[in-house]
Amino acid sequence: MNTGLEPQPQAPSRGFPIAFAIGAAAVLLLVVAIWFLSSGEGSGAPAKPLPFGPDEQKYAERIHFRDFKLSRAENMLGHEVTFIVCTLENAGTGIVRELEVELQFFNRENQPILAERRRLLGRQEAPLGGGRFRTVDFNFEKLPPDWNQHAPVVRIVGLAFEP
Repeated sequence: MNTGLEPQPQAPSRGFPIAFAIGAAAVLLLVVAIWFLSSGEGSGAPAKPLPFGPDEQKYAERIHFRDFKLSRAENMLGHEVTFIVCTLENAGTGIVRELEVELQFFNRENQPILAERRRLLGRQEAPLGGGRFRTVDFNFEKLPPDWNQHAPVVRIVGLAFEP
């Protein structure tokens, strides 16, 4: 006897692939957000230069880089990385909020071969008070092959401070 109420075949459940796609998208968004926050510049725009007028230049005379240590290691991609660690000293009485420095490297004939700017302190680190020291490090994946293997000359080119 045929009642016309035969079971209809059910479409396969799509619950798992949709949940997986939503989860993957959420993880991707989280990774992108962390990357933007850790880079310090969410817009990707270059950082605004720090001031370096007469007041900043005068205070910069009280900021010193000492006790350079150089080392090399291989990163997980097999590239050689040069680490330069030194002590940053604020010998003044003001508070250093942020520094921009230029590191200049020389060749064996003592001629400049590379100059690179880096920011120190800033939004992600506590300011450096007067009479205080802090260890800072610089990492370089590529330095010129004729670099003389000496510590670079560090020159302050921007400074945000409170007297």
